[in-house]
Amino acid sequence: MLARTHATVLEVLEGRGFVAQDKMPEELEQARIYDGARRDMWQRFCNRADPKDMLSVYWCGEYEMRVHTLRMYLDHMEQNGIYRAIIITSSRPSVYILDTIQAMFPRYFFEIFTETELFNHHAAERLIESVARL
Repeated sequence: MLARTHATVLEVLEGRGFVAQDKMPEELEQARIYDGARRDMWQRFCNRADPKDMLSVYWCGEYEMRVHTLRMYLDHMEQNGIYRAIIITSSRPSVYILDTIQAMFPRYFFEIFTETELFNHHAAERLIESVARL
């Protein structure tokens, strides 16, 4: 499932002028499992026209995203000077997480998709539109 969602993300972002800066492991599912538990994965993308225009994609390793996970993503973004991100989760985040993300909107722009949405390509159109607005 991860390989298919990753392919969807690559296809959509490359269609909008973003190219991957970091390579993902060939065996995505095996790389994501560590000591029997899922782990977070991330990948940076930059715009072909403006390499300083960057975006991160995070695959949340937890079933439910928690505040400490969001804090970890923010720390990573701050270290790399990135202000836009796509977060891919197993389940929809809680209302508290969504409110926290919305409160950060002027400085950080987050979009959240579930793996199932991307796996089934239901969110591909929404992802294409939202990246175009960025």
